[in-house]
Amino acid sequence: MKKYPHRLNHPKPNFGFEIITEENKVIEVLYGENTKAQKSRFSSGTEIKEINGIAFNSKSSCEIEKILEIEFSKKKLRITYLKSGIEKTRVFGLIKNK
Repeated sequence: MKKYPHRLNHPKPNFGFEIITEENKVIEVLYGENTKAQKSRFSSGTEIKEINGIAFNSKSSCEIEKILEIEFSKKKLRITYLKSGIEKTRVFGLIKNK
């Protein structure tokens, strides 16, 4: 049986990107044009290590989804992610819909 990742942040508040949980990991998958996510050089498949100081290591997909549901209800996300093996942190604000 094929497993399908769980997509979050759609149509939740818009931070300029969407994420999925996959095999107990959080992965960024899509970002909007001219957004901070694009300028940060997020690329599809970027592994997110923590959001707002909450680390995802050793958490189940179910626990991760509950955390994400709470954190995505906030106006800002402080995200730590891996880029070329180096941890980086960026703050993303809510994008107002027109």
